[in-house]
Amino acid sequence: MIRGMVLNYYERLALLYDVSGPSAGELSEP
Repeated sequence: MIRGMVLNYYERLALLYDVSGPSAGELSEP
C-alpha cells in the first residue's frame, strides 16, 4: 500500500515538473 502511495506521489510530481518544463528529464534519474 505504502509503495503504491509513494509511486502515486512521484507520479504527481512528474506531471507537475512535466508541465513546468524540461527539468523533469533530469529529476527522473535516481
